[in-house]
Parts: sequence; structure tokens; C-alpha cells
Amino acid sequence: MQGTGTSPESGSIKVAEDQKDEADNYEQIVADQQKRTGKVSNDDFTLLQVIGTGSYGKVLLVKKKETGKLYAMKVLKKSYLKKQKQIEHTMDERKILEKINSPFIIKLNYAY
Repeated sequence: MQGTGTSPESGSIKVAEDQKDEADNYEQIVADQQKRTGKVSNDDFTLLQVIGTGSYGKVLLVKKKETGKLYAMKVLKKSYLKKQKQIEHTMDERKILEKINSPFIIKLNYAY
């Protein structure tokens, strides 16, 4: 079936392009967040203790060195997210947490 686009090779190229588009979109989201909050990194926080662990990563109690404020830091295993095809869900979670303002949901203050 030449020219139909149903061969396994063309399907794998489409999947690779979709993943590249997702990665590019994610990088844009990260850049937008950094414009609003400034750049942060692991060096800006002091690890105090592990709050919990899960299949994708863990949650840490950290203190921002500059202000002394306490935060919960969610650390995700990127390789596991890619392997389990959870990149889109993770990006959606980040987008939602950036925009939501509710006393019942944890606010996203920083992301990197």
C-alpha cells in the first residue's frame, strides 16, 4: 500500500513529531512561567525532608534560601514520565496549577 501513509514507518514518524511538538510546547510554558516568577533552581532551596513518594517521583519539604518560606517541592522522574507516556498529563497538571486560585488546592509558586 504505497502512498497511503499506513505503514508502520510513517506512524512512528508522526508519533515522534507529536512528541517533539509537546516538548516544544512545554519549553514555551516553562519560559512563560520564568518570565512571571524569575528563574529558580535547586540551588535556591534547602531540602528539609521527604514528605512522600509515589510512582512518578517524590514530594520534598524545602525552604527558599532567600526568604526562608517553606514550600512543598514535587520532583518528577522525567525518564519515567516519558516511558509511561505521561508527558501530556504532566503538562496539563502544570497549566492547571499555574492558573487556579483556590483555598482548597495547592498553589504552584515556582516550576523548573
